[in-house]
Amino acid sequence: MKQFTANEQSGVVVKDLRTAFRYNKNGAVLDDLHLESPNSLIQDHLEVHYQSIDSIKSQLTLMQLNVNLHDSKVAVSDILLMVPDLEKLDLFHKNSNAVIKLDVALSGYLNDLKIPHLYAAGLNNTEVIMSGSLKGVPDVEKINYSLNIVKFQSSSRDVATFVPDSVLVAISIPDNFVVTGQVSGTVRDYNANINIASSDGPAYVKGNLSIPQGKGSEKYDLVVNTSDLNIGHIFRQDSILGALSAHMVAKGTGFDPQSMATSIDGSITTAFIKGYRYHDINLYGKVASKQGDIDMRCADPNVRLQLTGHGDFTNKYPAVKADIHIDSLDLQA
Repeated sequence: MKQFTANEQSGVVVKDLRTAFRYNKNGAVLDDLHLESPNSLIQDHLEVHYQSIDSIKSQLTLMQLNVNLHDSKVAVSDILLMVPDLEKLDLFHKNSNAVIKLDVALSGYLNDLKIPHLYAAGLNNTEVIMSGSLKGVPDVEKINYSLNIVKFQSSSRDVATFVPDSVLVAISIPDNFVVTGQVSGTVRDYNANINIASSDGPAYVKGNLSIPQGKGSEKYDLVVNTSDLNIGHIFRQDSILGALSAHMVAKGTGFDPQSMATSIDGSITTAFIKGYRYHDINLYGKVASKQGDIDMRCADPNVRLQLTGHGDFTNKYPAVKADIHIDSLDLQA
């Protein structure tokens, strides 16, 4: 096909379509592809294979793809022309004028895709460079992924377009952030080894989190490191909290004190609370069967103390007993 142009009454405009193509009952290949609209450009190579047209309805997972899009761009407005129902989603409704730059190579069966390279950039300040694999599509419950994130850069402005308002009320997304590392898992199990650099400070997260159906069945084994991370801004508690530098290890099940069984072991290098920067704090705590224990030691020159405590969460209100040994306490400081 040397040239094809079209102007359809629904609003679809094809400025230029050029390709060498093959089509038969088992698939199609578009090579040397150049598909251009007023706002989009898709070019290079698209290939799809299947047993038969009818098999797509019953055996969609057996569809094979080979996609290599180079230096392309896709306008959200063009996507909405093809699938108008997507405008109901905030991600598309709030970014109807956005154009996504795209450079991607992927191949395999639909339910077992290899992604040697993916680059995407758009919205206001979002850019993704990664590789990996994606299994289980199109069944959401069977999705399994393993991704190497070279760079995921975004901003609070972009994230706000697809994060629920209920989350944004409780948490303030950093103005800008960059994530690198590895993530894998499913829609209910997450494994991470990532570094986060943000306008509110850096953090490192390693471990796994499982959130199966049913409250109280959550499982986690996490290591978190922060360095002057402004948790006050993130949790919208600026008047109380500030920057935190800490190393924390949390392992257990559940998040509800009435049913959780968990332990936490960590050290706080510095923590800004109510106008004072506390430092040199070590703590260990555990909760199981509605009983909790904590051991904390603080070597801050102005708050040098040791605390050993026990909590009982059996009744409506928790009962707490603690022994505190105060070496020195400078309340004015």
